Amino acid sequence: MRRAMLALLFVPGCSRQVATPPVVDPPAVAPAPPAAHDPVRPALRWLARHQNADGSWSVHAYVKRCAAGPCSPNPGDQDFDAGVTGLALLAFLGSGYSHLSREIHDEICFGDVVKKGLQWLMNHQDPEGCFGPRTPKYMYNHATCSLAMSEAYTVTGSMLFKDQAQRAADFLVAAQNPRQGWRYSYKCGDNDSSVTGWAVAALRSAQLAGLAVPKPAFDAARAWFDEVTDESRGRVGYVYRGGHGGFVPAPNAYFNVHEIPTAMAIVSRLAMDRNPRAPQAIDGARLLTKDPPEWTGRDIDFSYWYWGTRALAAVRGPDDAYWTAWSPRVKHALVRNQADDGCRAGSWEPADRWSTDGGRVYATAINVLTLLLLHAHRVVDVPSVRESQIGTLAAPLIEALGSDLLDERERAELALVKLGHGVRPFLEDAAASSDDAEIRARAQALLDNGKFGVALRHWMEVNRADWDDLMRKMRGGGPIEFEDETRPAGVAMSRLKCMNRRAVYEKLLSYIDHEDIGLGRGACAALSHLTGHKEPIPTEQSKAEIKARWQDWIERK
Repeated sequence: MRRAMLALLFVPGCSRQVATPPVVDPPAVAPAPPAAHDPVRPALRWLARHQNADGSWSVHAYVKRCAAGPCSPNPGDQDFDAGVTGLALLAFLGSGYSHLSREIHDEICFGDVVKKGLQWLMNHQDPEGCFGPRTPKYMYNHATCSLAMSEAYTVTGSMLFKDQAQRAADFLVAAQNPRQGWRYSYKCGDNDSSVTGWAVAALRSAQLAGLAVPKPAFDAARAWFDEVTDESRGRVGYVYRGGHGGFVPAPNAYFNVHEIPTAMAIVSRLAMDRNPRAPQAIDGARLLTKDPPEWTGRDIDFSYWYWGTRALAAVRGPDDAYWTAWSPRVKHALVRNQADDGCRAGSWEPADRWSTDGGRVYATAINVLTLLLLHAHRVVDVPSVRESQIGTLAAPLIEALGSDLLDERERAELALVKLGHGVRPFLEDAAASSDDAEIRARAQALLDNGKFGVALRHWMEVNRADWDDLMRKMRGGGPIEFEDETRPAGVAMSRLKCMNRRAVYEKLLSYIDHEDIGLGRGACAALSHLTGHKEPIPTEQSKAEIKARWQDWIERK
């Protein structure tokens, strides 16, 4: 099964995935009500309402989509339109939506929002793989768009996005300065920790998606961060050792600088090396906790809050001291200051130092990503299957969370996620009462980062799907048809791959002895494609036997 991981929400050293989207396309789904006290949903609704007709988002032109007078204030630089498009898409992908989602708000289908945004990216990727126009600081734009495209490929497994995601990663690798990092343009000779941090995040996402990313690209990025790290304090410089922050032109140059490069270096090093106990990570985390989020004029910095939250979600400190000092402060700052009136409801004021570039779209999108790290976005429960077996299966996996072997821990985490929401009470018990501090911390991290929302959404989509229609699409399907998403069988297969696998098997089994033998044969072909296991094509005489053979094989596996 494809490991659906959002690297943007990836917490190195603790857990591996956060949210995958609902991807089934039922014929009609009623609009979902907003979740109580959930700041993410109103923000996504604001972003959806202000998307351009062509699928992009604009730093300035979004006001043309305002319903009753433009949202204001409205700072920003239109050179970053491609970048805020990537950020907005990441907000939807991280919240659990893909191009196939059917949830509707304000008469807008969130799946259509994602679909149009991804289509815009695909239409604005040049032959070298670069997204968007080559404006003076286009590497920021390309890195965020590259991240969005690889995340779309990761969470859906759709071949529609694989080539674009690979070419975007290839361009990033080609644009890197030899044995160093990145800055604003292709091999420009200058480096900074900010662009380098975004580039590493994009390449790590591509790597997790199974795309080709050469190891020297990460080695060179690590060398850059090492070059600008003050080992005595743990501080990472922006363009040289000892300095931090970045230049922001007037009128917003008066903003206080924060430890953004340090936070980005922590996240980047953990993504590359996966060692949250490294001295550089611990020293950097201490610096971050000395400068917690505050919504006060000169100190507002949404990018710092996002990268700091990512860093401290992994490097939590003794007894979670770093995390508990940070997370309530950032949540308090964002939830209290989200707009709740008029057209701007759900957005955040473009009030930080980087809003001079990205404006309200940037502010809203990146704050959604921060809130997702705090697990503000939750999914409603649905029943699980075979719950009586979950405790037996979960016990050794939870024990493996305390292993000293990284690969063993990762396999255990992935297996626990596959068990679905029914394993939650066992993890809660481990997080509260295990004698092993590592198990307590890792069990809590699994609970905190929303992985079980993934399984719940997948079960919901299984229940909502029009299975007769899916089976009709697969009638007569074969390997070529299943891999070709321009054909009905390929469309159906792409949806099945993103559902809960156990539930899909059971649904397909139920069709093998269907009165319409064509649907039964389609179900058999789909099972063979998903599992790699072969059984004879069912006939009217043999379909009961074939179903029993498939059922036996699945139970044994």
